Amino acid sequence: MEKDKREELMSRLSRAWDEIMSSSEKRRIRQIWQSSQKDTLTQEEDKRLAKILMEHKEFHNYWESSHTGQTTKTPEGVNPFLHVSLHLIIENQLAQNNPFQVHRFYLREIDKGVLRHQVIHRITAIFSEILFDSLKYRKPFNREKYLQLLEEEIQRES
Repeated sequence: MEKDKREELMSRLSRAWDEIMSSSEKRRIRQIWQSSQKDTLTQEEDKRLAKILMEHKEFHNYWESSHTGQTTKTPEGVNPFLHVSLHLIIENQLAQNNPFQVHRFYLREIDKGVLRHQVIHRITAIFSEILFDSLKYRKPFNREKYLQLLEEEIQRES
């Protein structure tokens, strides 16, 4: 996906995300962040999220802030809460090997020498495109289209 299209998509997705689930997800992320500092997490998904939060040092001040206002963006226009939430979705898909196409795409990129974080971002870009349509048109997530786009990326790079 070209950079300008991706930036516009992420901006629009960020606005939709803020409208639908911003406050509760921000609270959850902050709770996970605080618990991770005390090493009290027991659930695997919470541990994955804590790892993602730790990996994103540029966002640490957002996790520590008690502000739960409607819109949160970095000076570069990134919504850190949406960013890590999308990371978690992809990490969960990888952990569960569901859909298997995500794992297949991931392994293919890693084998080519692409950094893990970059691979997650590439998968997130594909996922975000489908998620945005789902939110925009208030319809179920189109899993078949997601799988199709993943397969197209795999085939394109063969």
